[in-house]
Amino acid sequence: MIPVVLVIREMKREGFTKKTTTLLVMGLLVFGVAFMVYIDGSNLKQHFENAPKLFLLDNQGTLVAGIKELRTETTYTIQYLAQAELDELNLLYQQGSLEKMKGTSDTLLIFAKEYFDVDEMKFVDSKPFFRSEIDELFATQDPISFYAEALRYKTVYDTEPAPLIEVEVLVHERLVEEVKKKLLLEDPAQLKGMFFATLLMQKVNTQDENTLLVVLDALQKEKVMMHKENLVLAVGKRLPQPVVRFFLTNQKK
Repeated sequence: MIPVVLVIREMKREGFTKKTTTLLVMGLLVFGVAFMVYIDGSNLKQHFENAPKLFLLDNQGTLVAGIKELRTETTYTIQYLAQAELDELNLLYQQGSLEKMKGTSDTLLIFAKEYFDVDEMKFVDSKPFFRSEIDELFATQDPISFYAEALRYKTVYDTEPAPLIEVEVLVHERLVEEVKKKLLLEDPAQLKGMFFATLLMQKVNTQDENTLLVVLDALQKEKVMMHKENLVLAVGKRLPQPVVRFFLTNQKK
């Protein structure tokens, strides 16, 4: 609105000239785009929070973890993708079929793993997991075994882990079963999904608990791929963070 006011003030002094007319048109366009982004931002934030979403984690071109977020007026649930679901999505991913990957979800977001480049992360009620451990858990074919042994090592030695020690087969199997029971795991890939969700929430907590701000931050850093971008996302990823934050944190609840 300020640019339009300044132009009108200039027109009062100089009248309708080519310069002032051009400035007026440009000012109105700027105001119109800003207004549309503001309204779209308000609608997008509300819709984004309530719509079903599919979050996927890309590690060097391969999807290694996934989360389906489902929300209604009274419930909120997260589903962690099993390996069979990830395998199917990976086939579509290699084909570039984002529409098919999205399925029944309203929004598809594919994050690059390096976007969650953290030194450590606290998972559930365990001791912190360090960067090397997080990387290895996403890379391994048997994340439950890795997680169970890492927990055992942390409990015994209470320090940053070195190479994991060997344990007896029976002890190892018991630890794995305890992890499955505690975390309600039916598939090993679901544990990777839980780690992914924890990393994502850690990012959200740094952005005023606003997931949409995380998405825009990742878009600006080219660390996330979306099925489609609407106006506010297309414009927002090119704007400075303070401007984006104003539009997306000053909306009516």
